[in-house]
Amino acid sequence: MHFGKLILINLIYVVLLMLSNLFALYMRTEIELTLMCISLLFTYAVYFLIFFVLGAMMVATSNGVLGRPVSVKNALQRVFAGRIGWKIFLGGLLVGLGVVCGLILFIIPGIYLIIRWSFVTQAIVLEKEGVRDSLKRSGDLVRGNFWLVFFAYIISFAISLIATYGLNYLIIISLGIIGFNFYSAAGAFLIKLTPGVYIGSLVTGPFLFLTNVVLYYSLRARKENYNEELLAVEMGYEPLPETITV
Repeated sequence: MHFGKLILINLIYVVLLMLSNLFALYMRTEIELTLMCISLLFTYAVYFLIFFVLGAMMVATSNGVLGRPVSVKNALQRVFAGRIGWKIFLGGLLVGLGVVCGLILFIIPGIYLIIRWSFVTQAIVLEKEGVRDSLKRSGDLVRGNFWLVFFAYIISFAISLIATYGLNYLIIISLGIIGFNFYSAAGAFLIKLTPGVYIGSLVTGPFLFLTNVVLYYSLRARKENYNEELLAVEMGYEPLPETITV
């Protein structure tokens, strides 16, 4: 039941990604300044939305771990509201600029920064860190566990990629079997749109985000004896009263 709600959160990202790609496809045939600006805005929105979706899934997952009701509306409100939303936006901006600069400098520095700053959103949403402090906090968590985080991402991304594109090819093959005309204008557009990729991304997206969330919990548990009581406090809930045994 909770995974279904994570899919609903991820739906916002997948829809925006699809619209961005639709504009990109149209731009190949019609080049207009207005459409170029709209396409560029969608591209930036897709990038920044990754951080907000991750934060919302962090909230939803934390509620599930604590046995609290998991609400899509509540999760989205917590990450988009007020100062938290601006911090996530600015944190995403700094991460993006750093990673792009790192990728330009022989790629490897960019990959290093992607791993090092993996938990910026969690530091902002859960630990109420500022933008600069969230970058440092993420680096502190990754320190000594770089390769664990790196290979966890590689494995989860590979599984997601295989599942997503496997589903896309399965849909195309199935349409071919029932006689769908891929040589028509609609057929050519359908192949370019790759509908299976979006359907697959809708399901595998939460898996990728949850990899990040679980790694965050795990690293804090290893380094700081993180537990449910601390999580409850960070989520703004009163800690459970201690039971007295007679």
